[in-house]
Amino acid sequence: MIDRREDHINLIDDDQFWDGVYDQYLSKDLCLPVECSQYAVRDVADSIVCPPDCGYCCKHYKRVQVTDRDVDRLLEHTGINITQDTYMHGECTYLNIQGGCMFLSDNSCTVYKHRPDACYFMPIQWMYNYDTEGKQINKNLYIRIECKQAVQAIRSIFRSLLKYNPELQLLPTLAVVKHG
Repeated sequence: MIDRREDHINLIDDDQFWDGVYDQYLSKDLCLPVECSQYAVRDVADSIVCPPDCGYCCKHYKRVQVTDRDVDRLLEHTGINITQDTYMHGECTYLNIQGGCMFLSDNSCTVYKHRPDACYFMPIQWMYNYDTEGKQINKNLYIRIECKQAVQAIRSIFRSLLKYNPELQLLPTLAVVKHG
């Protein structure tokens, strides 16, 4: 008889499997099997470790959503007023970073400690789901796969999820199911 618990631990530790996850989900949003809450968002954000001198996100996006709080924080802590580099689109304000972010220097963020919230949470996203009557039923947490660090964060989340929920099993499709 196959020990299913042993199988999913091996999958978590299988580097080749996670390289395949990167290849299969590159430039896609991957839904995480955790309830979207402030704690989950923080845990996911803390599990993403960007290497020094990467700058990938800062070079490949055309805009970053900013809030009044972001603008004020940057002005207060750096003396930089970004309002002249922002524009409205719908109800949101964006910082134009087409051609690269103004805060990127030698592939490092010069305002990292005070960066906009959208940058802090990158590549995390949350999306609402609605029932057929338009009532919000839940909020899902996603990670955008643009780099191997995002995959390592997902791997860490699954490892933690399986550690604290031994009745769960990770399948090769990244589905988590109860077994036993």
